[in-house]
Amino acid sequence: MLMPIVILSSWKAVNVLIKPFILFLLLIAFWSIAVFIVLDLLLFYISFEGVLIPMFFLIGFYGGRNRKIHAAYQFFLYTLAGSLLLF
Repeated sequence: MLMPIVILSSWKAVNVLIKPFILFLLLIAFWSIAVFIVLDLLLFYISFEGVLIPMFFLIGFYGGRNRKIHAAYQFFLYTLAGSLLLF
């Protein structure tokens, strides 16, 4: 239900690479729904980690500063390390 709000709120902010932006948002929505649908713990973990991949690209492509690639790697590594530790 939040996806139309997210797309409309970023309508003016995203000027380049619009199709990949929408695709990454749809992938995040898919994996978020999959987190709540799956009944197996392993599939839950896979779908939970599946959100990291589109988020990595969103941060890397559409970040605001010069260090956006570094921020994307740090996000991915810290989130993956924390979830592996929890798993």
